Amino acid sequence: MNKLKKIFNRIVRILTFNKNHYGKMGKKNKFGSYAFLDEYSVIGNYNYIGRNTICSNVVIGNYCSIGPNCSIGLGEHNIKNISTSNKIMNDSLLTKKAVIGNDVWIGCNSVVLQGVVIGDGAVIGAGSVVVHNVEDYTIVVGVPAQKLKNRFGIEKVKKIKSLELWTKKPSEIRRIISRNE
Repeated sequence: MNKLKKIFNRIVRILTFNKNHYGKMGKKNKFGSYAFLDEYSVIGNYNYIGRNTICSNVVIGNYCSIGPNCSIGLGEHNIKNISTSNKIMNDSLLTKKAVIGNDVWIGCNSVVLQGVVIGDGAVIGAGSVVVHNVEDYTIVVGVPAQKLKNRFGIEKVKKIKSLELWTKKPSEIRRIISRNE
């Protein structure tokens, strides 16, 4: 029955011209041309996924901006097996979900490996390869991605997190920000 449901959902998406977005999606998300979201992924509200970006087996929060040509959560081959071919070893390539918090910016041409957790408000510099978790409101860059600096001090981060802006509508967020600056 589950397989039949997946087939039916894909047919509906094809007929409605939503060919490349198979996961569970919130509202008001925008996708660049040829952006792909697989059926194992979940995406929140008000996100932008850039062109040619592939998201597989990932959970994405709200208000994230993901640049073009990014790869997030893609399958990895087990190099401890005698063969790396999943046809021979019969292994699943998708073993751990990548998790992207709220209000995260991922620069173009970046790679986020499966199992990585990126905290709220983090910034991933263009061309970075993220192999380890990234703390809230941290900027990372490079191959492999390394911490460049914190975006804000501890007190400001606490205040931002207490506001939980990502749970609100854009107009409400703008009002809150204008009152708090």
